[in-house]
Amino acid sequence: PPMMSDGNRNRSIWRPADGDGDPSRETFNRSFGTKWGHPTWKLFTGDAADEIEPGMNEPPRYVYLDDKAAYTILNHKAYTARERYQYWSFDFNRQGMIRTNRPNRGRPVYQDKNQLSLASAPHLGRPSSYLFSGGLSATYLSARSNMART
Repeated sequence: PPMMSDGNRNRSIWRPADGDGDPSRETFNRSFGTKWGHPTWKLFTGDAADEIEPGMNEPPRYVYLDDKAAYTILNHKAYTARERYQYWSFDFNRQGMIRTNRPNRGRPVYQDKNQLSLASAPHLGRPSSYLFSGGLSATYLSARSNMART
């Protein structure tokens, strides 16, 4: 199966036949904070619908999200902060915000059509924002000096 880095190691890309990942809180607690992460969760790189209906057309639960999917879910009213943390715990903290140690992965998210400014989100307790730069390398980002950093 196709693989992509979750920021720490390569993971299988989620496919529709995979369904939701392992919801076990015990497995999550054992694997969180380790360099290997969750032993079975896959990486979702698909598009979330503009109008998400939980249980109908939502992204899979209990997976790692790429930056584009994480941004969509963060800014969607379909989920409470608690649900974001419950379903995508490697991406969102207990307050439903992007985790401060979350590595960028997958597709970047831009604020504008010309792709000059990356989308961002507040980081709890940090002065800088989280930039949804996806898997773009730091070299690529610095070469595009016109990318706004907020």
